[in-house]
Formats: sequence, structure tokens, C-alpha cells
Amino acid sequence: MVPQKHKNYKSIQNLSLWPHQIKAVEIARRYICSKSRCSSLIQMPTGTGKSGVIAILAKLFNDTPNILIVTPWTALRDQLAEDIEHKFWNKIHTNPPRTSKTVVKIVPSTIKEWLTKNKNKDTIFMCTIQTLQAMYSKNYLKRNFMSGRRG
Repeated sequence: MVPQKHKNYKSIQNLSLWPHQIKAVEIARRYICSKSRCSSLIQMPTGTGKSGVIAILAKLFNDTPNILIVTPWTALRDQLAEDIEHKFWNKIHTNPPRTSKTVVKIVPSTIKEWLTKNKNKDTIFMCTIQTLQAMYSKNYLKRNFMSGRRG
């Protein structure tokens, strides 16, 4: 069972997904609902629909207001951002869910300003491993990144 589905969808079963994508979403949702404080990794072979699984997990469920998605390269971050916002949903012939979550591509030089202006906004943060490492090395993550954010 997948708890707390987005109000616009009765079930992920109604989406045009492959069975293994549905199973991946269900496994990830069980993990998220377990309230584990550990991070999770979506690991699937090339071409099996990881972007779709990530798009569903990021946009479809209201109980994860803030999400951090880390990619190895800027080009992949940008491609995945497009998938989450509209490309994946167009591919399965479904309108993207109406959600208050904003997709934000973060870099160390812009994150502070964005967070100051949008402190209480539900957000899908996207960055590269290098950005995350740079923010961590400056102790920026503990001091600023998620300070006062829910989720």
C-alpha cells in the first residue's frame, strides 16, 4: 500500500508505468513512511525509468514537502529537473500534478538568497555532488540550508 497519494490521483496504478516502476515507488514510499533519518538511493539500470520514479516521488506525495535530489553532473541535474516538472508527465500522457513544490537548481552562490526569500515554500532542491560537497565543506549545510525548514 502506498500511503498519502496526491489528491489529483487515485493511485499510481492509474498512471502509465511499467510494473517495476510501480514496485520501485512502493518500496521507496515504505522507506519514506518509516521516518528513517537516513538518505535513500534510487538505483535502477539505464533505461528502466528512474527519472519517472523520481518524478513521482518528488511531485505526487504531499508528506515530503522538501526533497533533495543529488546528481553526478549538471547536465543530468538539468535533464532530471525537466523530467520532474513536465517531460516525464508528457511522456506518460498525464498532466503534471498541481503542487506547491518548486523545483530549484541550487548552487552555493545562490542558495542563501533563495532560502531567505522562500523559507516556508515546499521545495524540490536539485544539485550536483560537487555543489553538495562545497556547501558541506563550508559548513553551510548545518548553518543555513535546512535551518527552519520542515520535512
